[in-house]
Amino acid sequence: MPADEGERLFLRGVEEMMESCYSRSACKSTYFLDERQRLLCAPMLVAHTEVEHRFFGGHPECRRAVLAISGGPPIGEGCFPIRPLRFLYRKQDVLTHRDFLGALLSLEIERRLVGDIFVGEGEAVAFLHQNAAPLALEIKKVGRVGVRVEEGGLDRVPPQRFEEIGGTVASLRLDGVLGVLLRQSRGRCTQLVQAGQVQLNHREVLSPSEPLEEGDVLSVREAGRFVLTAVGGPTKKGRLGITAQKYL
Repeated sequence: MPADEGERLFLRGVEEMMESCYSRSACKSTYFLDERQRLLCAPMLVAHTEVEHRFFGGHPECRRAVLAISGGPPIGEGCFPIRPLRFLYRKQDVLTHRDFLGALLSLEIERRLVGDIFVGEGEAVAFLHQNAAPLALEIKKVGRVGVRVEEGGLDRVPPQRFEEIGGTVASLRLDGVLGVLLRQSRGRCTQLVQAGQVQLNHREVLSPSEPLEEGDVLSVREAGRFVLTAVGGPTKKGRLGITAQKYL
């Protein structure tokens, strides 16, 4: 269910796009959608069997994706205005997803024009909307690191990297688990949740006492994305051991 007026407007736009594609027997595409938007529109897309739809982000591992809808011709790769770019730099320099995203947004490239960014040692591959690619090709530095940008990158997409985080909690309350993941006090984590800066499984959550379970995905604004990968049995002191992965 849509949580606010912005999400309702988004769904209305997808519905209008379906109607247009059906009436004109045409194929149209969106900008990049995040996982929340994909979840929101999926039931409506499945229900409208008169049109074909497909999500694609440029690579099978992409989480952000462009939605293509067709009321006539089969959906092919030409329906997705996505261009992969490879960033090359010295292996001894350390750059993160946040560094590359910041470099792109600093050029006033809209977030919806940026898909997934895969960062490895000495290289990264970013999937961009075709409208943003020409500007991104002009990037010479990411942070303080010199880079060279070239077209392509599908032949060598770096694997997703993770940092493993472990600790113990009194319970699986959201604020307690966040305290371990962010290395922050429980009070600070409560503030982050109540300020709307935390998403649980791609939806905003405002209750610090929200219970978590193994496999849950947490996104914290300006802190990153985490997956709760394991919950262990109680320790001698009655606390629960947890393990999580942070996307790098």
